[in-house]
Parts: sequence; structure tokens; C-alpha cells
Amino acid sequence: ITRHNINATDKNLMVDKVGIKYELNLRGNEVPQRDYSVWEIEYSQPSTYAWYTISNKPLWNEILKTIIYQITHEQPLYFHCMAGADRTGTVACIIEAILGVSQSDIDKDYEITTFSTGTSDIKARNSSNWKQLINAIKAVPLPSGVSDTFRNHAIYFAASCGITEDEINAFRSAMIDGTPETITLLLNSYTITKNATNILFNNDDSSKVENQSYEVNL
Repeated sequence: ITRHNINATDKNLMVDKVGIKYELNLRGNEVPQRDYSVWEIEYSQPSTYAWYTISNKPLWNEILKTIIYQITHEQPLYFHCMAGADRTGTVACIIEAILGVSQSDIDKDYEITTFSTGTSDIKARNSSNWKQLINAIKAVPLPSGVSDTFRNHAIYFAASCGITEDEINAFRSAMIDGTPETITLLLNSYTITKNATNILFNNDDSSKVENQSYEVNL
């Protein structure tokens, strides 16, 4: 049921039996936006999509924040596109890598989607699209002292999109059996200077970590 045309039969399985509470539609602007789920559960659909690319960080912030928030608030989530292979595979790759799944196993998961697309489109780890995605993740820079693993590249990519250390650890804790390793991000911290006079600031933060948003009302 990776198709976009999910129906009442799917709802009986996925909502009533599996317990899905949130639908994330990754089809973006390929189709007209809709603001509801036919399963009558919580729902969102970003305005665009990621197709074997990690270049659109605001989009990735939206996708990752949605997935992490729902999972860490006990809201089982179902994300999909049309065939459940390309856009879905792109997001699944990042999610699995953050959780520490090996690149080899992620490759296998991607290749298995060949059997469910309903087309002759072969999904292979040596395809140009997939290699483009994997190489982009591996090219994410790591701070000095951080081991060069596929997981760490994915984690620091998420951090570069504004995902916090607490969010990453909460997500890993919710998804991994036992007690997963706690991730400590090595990120630059910047001092916030407030030198205006006769102005009240509603935010008392004196510093902010790299790539994290900062808002203040004057």
C-alpha cells in the first residue's frame, strides 16, 4: 500500500490493526495539495519533495521534524509517495542511517522495493540516482574527531537542517531497542550580543548552537 490511492481497506489494516496515527504524503507539488488524510488521521504534505537529493534543507527540516515529533509523541507514522521507492526511499535512507542501519542494509532495503513498484523499474545500489544520494550523504562534512561512518554523516546532515541533539537522541531512543548510544554533537556555538538601549528582549539566550534557529521580539 505504498500507492497514493490509499483506501478504506488500507485503513482497516494500517489504522485499525497496525495503529498508524499520522500520514506524511511525500508527493509534494507533483499533485494538488490536500489537507486531509482519507484515513481520517493527522496528515501533512510538504509543498515539494526530495528525489535522491539532500540539497533542500528547509524541506528536510520539515520532513525530519514531522517524523521525529510524531514518533517521539507516540504517534506511529506512515510516509509514502506514489510507488514507495524514490521519494520514500530517499527519506527512508536518511532515517535508517540516523538510526545506525548499515549502508549495505539500507542498499538492500532500497533494492527490495523493486518487487513492490508494479513496474519494470529496477532499483539497484549501483544506479546513478541511488549513488548520487549515497555520495551526497557521505560528502556531509564531519567535525574533527568524529568517526567517518555513514550514520554520523546522516546525523550531521540532520543537524545542518536544524534538527537538535535532543531530537536526534529522543528519536533514536524511541526507535531502537534497549539503550542506544547517546549522540553528542560537536557544533560551533555563537554568542548573542544585545547592546541596544531602551529595548526589551523577550529571549534571554546568550548563545546559540550552529544551525539552530533563534527568534527574538523587540
